Formats: sequence, C-alpha cells, structure tokens
Amino acid sequence: MALSRVVDRIGVGLAALVGVLAVAGSASAQPLQNAIEALFRDSGIGATKMGAIVIDAGTQRVLAEVNADQSYIPASNMKVVTSGAALRVLGPDFEFVTRLNFDAAGNRAVVIGSGDPAFGDPKLLEEMGISAEDLLDIWAKALRDAGFKKGGELVIDDRVFDREYVHPTW
Repeated sequence: MALSRVVDRIGVGLAALVGVLAVAGSASAQPLQNAIEALFRDSGIGATKMGAIVIDAGTQRVLAEVNADQSYIPASNMKVVTSGAALRVLGPDFEFVTRLNFDAAGNRAVVIGSGDPAFGDPKLLEEMGISAEDLLDIWAKALRDAGFKKGGELVIDDRVFDREYVHPTW
C-alpha cells in the first residue's frame, strides 16, 4: 500500500488541527488558546485525556497550551507525526512490501514483513477490494501452485521490527 494512501487515512482531526495552527502566525495567543480549547471540548471523544502545546518555532514562545504538563501514552494521533516523518524520509511513492518466499524443496515458506499497514487489516483490505480470507487464499494458492507441500513449515520473518513491544515506562 502506498504511504501516501496511509497518510490520507489519518482523518479530519489533522485537518482541524492544521486549521487551528494556520492562524497561529497571525493571531494572538488568546484566540489560538480558545480555538484549541474548543477543538478539545467539541471533539466528541468523551472522557479521553488530551493535551496540546503550540510553540512558535522561531521565538520558542508558548502560543497556547491545554494540559501541556500532563504525560500521556501516545494515542493513534501519534500516527500523524510518524506518517509525516515517514512521508518526508521515504517519499510519497514508497510502498510497503510483504514477500512470501519458499524453498525449492517445497517444505518451507517464509513471510518477510516490512511494516505493511494493510497486511491483515480488514478495513484497508476491504478498500482494496479483498478480505483477509481472500488474501490468505491468494497466498495459499500461490504456494500450492509453486509446489509447496502440505505440512510444510511456515516462518514469519519479522526482523524489521524491534523487540520492544511496549514502551518501558507505560
């Protein structure tokens, strides 16, 4: 799946935040403060804890803050930062690839992952016109057609990922 498509899925929250930040350069701190407070208040996400701080990159002056002194476990909105960094570093045409390799003897298949966000995600697969079951059927057929023997070994090569599954301070 193209990285630009993943970034497109981030959602309306980013657009709202960008709209708020767009006024930061020309607005005084109070209207920006009010806009962020309203965004939080009207978010419709219930009792979820949120915090924000907007700092002028040139002067380092705090322009607005809401619960900025609180520590939070990064939520799914952290994907915005991560996706933006990945887009900048990898470029908009980068594609994640998950490979399925097998040996000539037909008794060992290796799935080599690269962090593909669509791999096994039912919603993303649906958008691509297939289900998770369809994906597995496609892979199983490819293995059968290539001579993979029933009862062979399946190896998941996930070395692209570190082994820190949960941040140590969470």
